Amino acid sequence: MSGNPSRDGLHAIANYGAPDGDEMLLLRGIENVTNSIRRGHSVSAHAYVSYRKLIDRVDALKAALDHRETMQGGHDD
Repeated sequence: MSGNPSRDGLHAIANYGAPDGDEMLLLRGIENVTNSIRRGHSVSAHAYVSYRKLIDRVDALKAALDHRETMQGGHDD
């Protein structure tokens, strides 16, 4: 068994070596939903609204991080 949670199930998370806790839930959840949508699975109206809200929050996070990098000179090469 390779220890890949997407192939081997949740018990493989302990041996996967990827992020844990909330980060694992968020990243793996987004990957699973993305792959499901790409495969053509249906998306309920409630899920669609939730995904759009998540995207808005991520866009706001990106803008905040970009602003912080600019303030700290993170883009200076």
